[in-house]
Amino acid sequence: MTDATALVQHLNSDFSAGHDAVPARVNGTASPAIEQALAHPDLAEPIAAALAYAVVRARGAVRVAELGTCPADRVRPLRRAVERIATERAKAEAVCGPLRRPAQRASHRLGRSLKQTPARAVLPAAHRQTLVTACAELGLHADAFSVPNQRNGAWAQSRGLFGSVPSEAVRELAARDDTEFVAALLHDARMAEDERLGHHLIVERWNRLSATALAWGPYAIANAERRAVSRPLHARRDVLDALEDAYEDLAVLTCRAGEAKYRAFRLTCQVRELTVTGKRASVAAAAHRRAHELLQVSHPEELAEIAEAVRAHQVDCPFRADGCPDCQRVVLKGLSGQCQEAPGSRPEPTSPPQPTDASGPGVTYASFGAEERYAVLNDIPGGARVVVSDAAIGEDSALCGYGWAAEDGTTGHGDSMASTSGEAEIIGVCAAALTALTTHANDEFLVLCDSRQAVDAVQEVEEHGDVTRAQEAVLFPEAGELLTRLLPYAHRITVRWLKGHIGHDLNEAAEALAGLALRQARGRIAERTAHRARARTTSRIATQYLPRRSMPHAA
Repeated sequence: MTDATALVQHLNSDFSAGHDAVPARVNGTASPAIEQALAHPDLAEPIAAALAYAVVRARGAVRVAELGTCPADRVRPLRRAVERIATERAKAEAVCGPLRRPAQRASHRLGRSLKQTPARAVLPAAHRQTLVTACAELGLHADAFSVPNQRNGAWAQSRGLFGSVPSEAVRELAARDDTEFVAALLHDARMAEDERLGHHLIVERWNRLSATALAWGPYAIANAERRAVSRPLHARRDVLDALEDAYEDLAVLTCRAGEAKYRAFRLTCQVRELTVTGKRASVAAAAHRRAHELLQVSHPEELAEIAEAVRAHQVDCPFRADGCPDCQRVVLKGLSGQCQEAPGSRPEPTSPPQPTDASGPGVTYASFGAEERYAVLNDIPGGARVVVSDAAIGEDSALCGYGWAAEDGTTGHGDSMASTSGEAEIIGVCAAALTALTTHANDEFLVLCDSRQAVDAVQEVEEHGDVTRAQEAVLFPEAGELLTRLLPYAHRITVRWLKGHIGHDLNEAAEALAGLALRQARGRIAERTAHRARARTTSRIATQYLPRRSMPHAA
């Protein structure tokens, strides 16, 4: 083994070595040997993971400096470092894509000849049916060569494709519910790497739940930010240490999430390969050969055209002796007029439909005048008071701001915790509705929101009387608690979708208040400045709407 090969293997296997080498290259301080090793294709994925880690750490350094006593002229170089690392990360991700595609294409065509692969693309439904028939004739499962898109590791294990028996520790992790599994992912990131995550029974679930685990990194960052902002500058040191630790956790979670995605991809390719190689190779070849024979009987003209295209291609193909292993796309290009399901094909984009009200087909935004363009509804409850809510969420931190504005000229704002913008919007809807309910004890309310996800989630909860119906959109306890508080008043609250950014005054006011709340919660704007900006927004709304509708002003 040469020194260069040994260095590549070392950087691939040693987490710390790789995460030291990659930033050194970005900063121009890496040795020639490191530079040469990092150019190896086997390190493309580790480099992308290291840069994902580095960019989060760099953003953390900026945030700690902003909340500390660091002068502005020392923060600017940190921001430039973030931009530089982010650019390198984008380049690394662009390199990884082309390296993954050959393995993906190869896994799709294993067990099939050059004539059989185009037949699958040209006649997808007929090919599936003939393959099922061929499997039945050979005494195989109908899905013997149809690798599922989910739980493929468990599928392969149940069919004996993996010779090893999972250990008791792996089975114990696989048996955990999702909450316990996410806890294991957090322990893996914060305490010690869990080798069980790489097992074929675990990888796909690791990939699926890594986003949930990743969301708890910003939650810890948000808690640290809140504590820092609430203290004077001279008393923030220990809190800033906690903030730095939270960014370290987020960086590791980001890196591990990328690793999970790549491992899940490799597992899918491996399972596809195992279905048609080794002891199963002859059976797979026989099944695909028989399916092709059946296709020749049912679709002779199409198969004849495919055979002619293959012969024409192989006349001058330099890879003919090897069976044209990578030439199926060339053949398919010549058959593009016949293809029903060519690999990588996508339907032609269509113009999005004009938004309409679910309660009245044909009611569009164009149907309303300037005064009513926000209320695309023909079933507004009589006498219902209209409130518009909005929310904003920042990068890295789970802190979110929300704001609302009502037709009676009242406004409100606040901050909370959310894992996504959709969850932040749910918080905004609930906060606006609950405040309005306490101000007008006996009235009904129409709450408008420009997030379809939030509207759908709140409507689902109100319709079924069950907060768990929103579990796909709600992760953190803050939103769940607000939904629970809102549920007893569901009969007085109607939530509808509002098209955002169309210039409606209430929507613009709610958006401005949400942005101010977020900036103030993260310490990015002085309290006095935020207060003046809110006062201007509130005054403008009160001036515009109070003359239109006589309503008591909320305290």
